[in-house]
Amino acid sequence: GWRRWGGEGASGVEEWEGAKVRKVRGCVGGAKMAAAGEMTLDTAGAGPMPNGVVDVNITGVQGLVNTLSSIGLVPQAQAGMAMGMMMAFVQPGSEPDSFTSKVEFRNGQIIANGIPVGP
Repeated sequence: GWRRWGGEGASGVEEWEGAKVRKVRGCVGGAKMAAAGEMTLDTAGAGPMPNGVVDVNITGVQGLVNTLSSIGLVPQAQAGMAMGMMMAFVQPGSEPDSFTSKVEFRNGQIIANGIPVGP
């Protein structure tokens, strides 16, 4: 089973062995994000370590950032910096203003499109 982490259960202490992310969706100001994947949790160390992959698709974020900048809510320099930081961890998608990212959790590291981004 995938449930065995965290609380007291009928058989003693429960721990989570893994999780399946069937689909996570979000939408803000026309920008949309969808993610799906699967991971397991290695509970042998000091804390649970995830291992697995989550695929992320983002659309409309460039348009949202441009709109926020053009109406003065986000200064142009900060808008450019935000897009530049995002571009370090995503790849262009098949449509205009769409991006994808493959986020891997492996051996205690977080890797986005082959680039280490976490410990």
